[in-house]
Amino acid sequence: MRKILQVKQVNDYCHYLGCKAQHPLICIIDYATVSPLRHSLNRYSVYGIFLRDDATVDLTYGCGAYAYQSNSLLCVAPGQLGGKEDNGERVIINGWALLFHPDLLAGTPLASSMDDYPFFYYSERDALCLLPAEHDLLVDLFQQLRAELTTPADAQT
Repeated sequence: MRKILQVKQVNDYCHYLGCKAQHPLICIIDYATVSPLRHSLNRYSVYGIFLRDDATVDLTYGCGAYAYQSNSLLCVAPGQLGGKEDNGERVIINGWALLFHPDLLAGTPLASSMDDYPFFYYSERDALCLLPAEHDLLVDLFQQLRAELTTPADAQT
């Protein structure tokens, strides 16, 4: 029987990787800070955007393989299965992950239009390959978001 990590909340994935929870609805993970790590086959109840700076791991997406290469963006949506089953091997992964709960979008126009983004759904099994400038911009955004999430709340005035 396959072992599947249930990622019901963003911090379920953080806990598995051994990183500190940042917020109940959103997290940013720099894989360089948690590698080496064990694989996990995940059933997502959250959205995930994964920036992979390497392409050394064969990943599953739904019932098939995920086609990606270095500097690729991989996306998942609630209800999807992805990753690689834990075989006990520890691997070094380079890149970033942004996970966010659908509740983060509640009450916003984006909440009702997520179906308009096909890269979150099984019809797209190919990752989005990024140009170097796009990659650098995305890493910068991830770093800024992580800084915001890990900085103590602003003092009340």
